[in-house]
Amino acid sequence: MGFEPQKLYIGVVEFFAIVLPGALVTFLFADSVGPTLLGDGRYQDMHGTARGLVFAFASYLAGHFVFLASALLLDELVYDRVRRATRFGEIRHLAKEGKQRPSSRLSRLVAKMAAAGSADSAVRQAEILKELDLGRVGAAGSMNSFQWAKARLALDHPEASLVVQRFEADSKFFRSLVVVLAGSAFAGAIVQHRYGLMWGLLLAAAAFVRYVDQRVKATRQAYWFMIAIAADAAVGRSHLPASGDAEYTHAGGVVYRHTRNGGNSRRSGAVQFLLVRPTSRDVDEWVLPKGHIEPAEKPAETAVREVLEEAGVLARIDQRLPTVQFPDGDDQATVAFYLMEFATKRRSTEAAHREPSWFDAQVAIEQATHQESKDLLAQASDALSQRSHVSDASDK
Repeated sequence: MGFEPQKLYIGVVEFFAIVLPGALVTFLFADSVGPTLLGDGRYQDMHGTARGLVFAFASYLAGHFVFLASALLLDELVYDRVRRATRFGEIRHLAKEGKQRPSSRLSRLVAKMAAAGSADSAVRQAEILKELDLGRVGAAGSMNSFQWAKARLALDHPEASLVVQRFEADSKFFRSLVVVLAGSAFAGAIVQHRYGLMWGLLLAAAAFVRYVDQRVKATRQAYWFMIAIAADAAVGRSHLPASGDAEYTHAGGVVYRHTRNGGNSRRSGAVQFLLVRPTSRDVDEWVLPKGHIEPAEKPAETAVREVLEEAGVLARIDQRLPTVQFPDGDDQATVAFYLMEFATKRRSTEAAHREPSWFDAQVAIEQATHQESKDLLAQASDALSQRSHVSDASDK
């Protein structure tokens, strides 16, 4: 077996991702924790080799705790929020039923700084390929796209896998460093003057941006490899699934919001519904936002995306509404509609041409051009009215 510099680099970085943060923690807290664990006299009497061995062991042990803590705090609690703050991430998040919230401005800023949004297109294409690959054995939901891409690269293209692993190793190092620097800053142990906390947090912030950057590069590179491999194998779009749910061709949303009529509750006012103009400006119509389901896209994700694109509104999925069918050229379009609650506004180029407008429930029903839209709005209004009555009764 020949010498492989890439594997050596990855091994060294992963080793130091544990040892260096652990050594920093041990150095900062040795004098306060050491006498408690070893006894004051024993700790003071240690010199030379003994002290070095204890320091190395403590660094390795502390490093593992830091590594595990950083994975929990940053990977699961922070990084997921950053990835969710991209356009595609918000669409997928709000497509889940429940009171999902849009991303904060800070999360979107970090995502933009780390170019996390640039991975969205690659994610979509990788998900299509994963559906093709794992769908054959009914295991498409067994792992996410990144886990699938890494597994495939490790099995079939180990050289490409090493490139992804290198980015991952770098991200793990900076991930651990973030936790150590932030924790030390708050403990007042970085430097003993009044600017210690500020400098500690600044260094932690710089390490965090670097961590997100390397993590994004790892996922994006894995997806790029899989897309290039698929292109090389001549996987054409004609072989791809039409959508994430073959039963539907389109999806759309009946979006509502509550107005305030002097009450303290958001639900104290009337209900308004969102309508948009059709693509053709020559037609004087009001329609519900809807559109084609893209390959490997779930109908609920399509509904969130189309509302965002056509109305400049982020809305969360509330519940399913009856399916609607209408002619689409020579074919029949089957539309999955969802009752959706307004969450926040977002910038959309298309929305400026679609004149999105809010109407009171009865006015929206009257303004809607197509009977299918009128029926959906009426059903949505009834569902919200019944829900409001139940809520009022439970409050009494």
